[in-house]
Amino acid sequence: DNKIATKALTYNDISVEDVFAAYKAKEEPYEELFETMYYEFPATLTTNLKGSRRFLQVGIGISTQYDETVIENIEAHMPALTAEILATLSGYTEEEVAGREARFALAEDLRTTMNTTLTGLEGFGGIEKVHLTSYVMQ
Repeated sequence: DNKIATKALTYNDISVEDVFAAYKAKEEPYEELFETMYYEFPATLTTNLKGSRRFLQVGIGISTQYDETVIENIEAHMPALTAEILATLSGYTEEEVAGREARFALAEDLRTTMNTTLTGLEGFGGIEKVHLTSYVMQ
């Protein structure tokens, strides 16, 4: 016989502190916070725009919540990343880089480009967001 003994809790068995703690835990679930690390490319990158005499110059920063290995990989593979970024940028037309929405789309495209390059070289990308820290079209 495996009988489970149960006991009904009475009002006196539960303290006000217990109720408050349970309510607070339900209201504010525990959320683990990760440190966001940033890295900014040391120089701006400039390229001609597709089908245009104009050029685009951008400053690029990245953020990641992985470890510092991502930043170390970016620094180690800077020439390859720079070449891929310039190739990506030169495929854009003036119309495709004008305006706020275009900048967000370009940043996402650069994130994909850099993560693909790093994955090919290191087996892992890790760049979670690209930040365009300067943006000049002339």
